[in-house]
Amino acid sequence: PEAKTINLKGNEKNILFGKVLNQDYFVGSVVVGMPQPIIVLDKELNTIGNMGNIPDKDHQSEALVTYGGSVSSYGNKFVSTMASFGYIACYEQQADGTCKILWDACAEQPIYKKDQLDLTLLKLGFADVKMTKNYIFCSYFGQKYNRDNRKNIKPRNMLVFDHQGNLLKNLRSERSLARFTISEDEKTIYAATEEPEVAIIRFDISNILK
Repeated sequence: PEAKTINLKGNEKNILFGKVLNQDYFVGSVVVGMPQPIIVLDKELNTIGNMGNIPDKDHQSEALVTYGGSVSSYGNKFVSTMASFGYIACYEQQADGTCKILWDACAEQPIYKKDQLDLTLLKLGFADVKMTKNYIFCSYFGQKYNRDNRKNIKPRNMLVFDHQGNLLKNLRSERSLARFTISEDEKTIYAATEEPEVAIIRFDISNILK
């Protein structure tokens, strides 16, 4: 049952994904209504921060759909990824509520066609991300968008980083890995797939991450 309703301040904001940050805040991917792609809200959903690197400042605008992606958090840290190309960034919230970037990485530099990302030349990025006590897991496309072959473009790689941004593993699955979650002990991946039918699949990674 619904316990409480809190209205987002400013209906012009469009937030796609978000997570609770450090029990007192909410961090999300915002694609409309803000100049940067990450928004931080307090418990009453007041905006207290807006951040996130845009690879090319000449293309910065309030229409950030091409910079949208997923967000995950653990304690006072959070990680943000982009879906249109392989960009990932990790942040840490400070005692005063502000956030600072710890590191970021780009699988390839974005290519623009006028003022829009040229998705025909870029490999698609991250479908989902989860941050755990020790690791950051990302389901990754790593394929260029092809309209004629779009049904076969699936995220089948799982990239595993540590909290310092080092790539530890690149795991490959024959079945697609869309949304997923990680067990609390960091030994099992549970993922949604649609190949050959819609299902939940489980991967034992207890012997892979040591």
